[in-house]
Amino acid sequence: MQYLRLRNSIRSAAIAFVATLIAACETLSPASIDARYAEVTVPYRISDAGHFLIDVSVNNASAEPFIIDSGATISALYAATAEKAGLIADDNKISVAGLVEIGQRQTISNVSLTIGKSSRSLSRMAVLQNPDISNDAAGLLGTDFLSSYCLIFNRQTQTVSFLDGKTLNKSAFSGWRRISLSPSPGGYDDIGLYFAKTRLALVRAPVLIDTGSDTNFVNWPLAEMDDEIRKMKRSLNRAVKLQGALGTTKLRMQTKFFDVTLGNQNWPVIPIVIMDFDTLANVAPVNAPMMVAGAAMFSGRTFAFDFAGGAIYIYPEHAAPQPER
Repeated sequence: MQYLRLRNSIRSAAIAFVATLIAACETLSPASIDARYAEVTVPYRISDAGHFLIDVSVNNASAEPFIIDSGATISALYAATAEKAGLIADDNKISVAGLVEIGQRQTISNVSLTIGKSSRSLSRMAVLQNPDISNDAAGLLGTDFLSSYCLIFNRQTQTVSFLDGKTLNKSAFSGWRRISLSPSPGGYDDIGLYFAKTRLALVRAPVLIDTGSDTNFVNWPLAEMDDEIRKMKRSLNRAVKLQGALGTTKLRMQTKFFDVTLGNQNWPVIPIVIMDFDTLANVAPVNAPMMVAGAAMFSGRTFAFDFAGGAIYIYPEHAAPQPER
């Protein structure tokens, strides 16, 4: 029996190896996919705060940097940007929720956004308070704008290409590593967010893909699956209680997670912040294990965020560059 198990293992490994070779041969480069499907390609950069930034013109004004934010369901301008552009908020308000706050924000109607030579109008954008710490951005592009596209972030050329999700042939990403996305973690309404899944021990946890976050987060129910972190939290709680008035302070802790897997893509180590996700209670089961994957998880790779098709594709590091076709 031991011999049979070993033989089967060798056979499985051989099949996997052949499949890998076939996938590598069929893998199209980002440039090849762009040549077939891209509507527009523009430079992107990573801000000092860790965000993906591209230049966007609002109502034909001078282009300014915007964050590509998959964790925002509505695109937004910061108040200073709206004021400088002479844009006046109307009487309508919208609820805006993030990891650290939730509240009602005013909106601006009928705004035209131009990226490169491509323009598109939005019926409304939210007006956000100016950030306490500069994030180098004038606003953000949410999923109301991004949802019909597939975006390819090419780390080698530092460009992002906008592909029409309706005409894109998904076989173009054959050989790329696929991470399936769903519009909710189950039991919640689809409001325009994107969730993957990860497995830790025997627990499958939802992962909110939030490129508007500059780092990765996990909540305490997920972190406490690790015995050492559970002990550290008990120590932190005791220390906080000794401080009296600080007893209501929300606990946060920075650490690292090892061997994190989304879909069939593995990250050997990622930095994370542990905190409560109270403001996300309406969109995900925040009292159960959960993770938020921020821009830092993807910025070091060439990848495609297929908003229209519900997937993320990671370009394999071993894939040889293919000529444009």
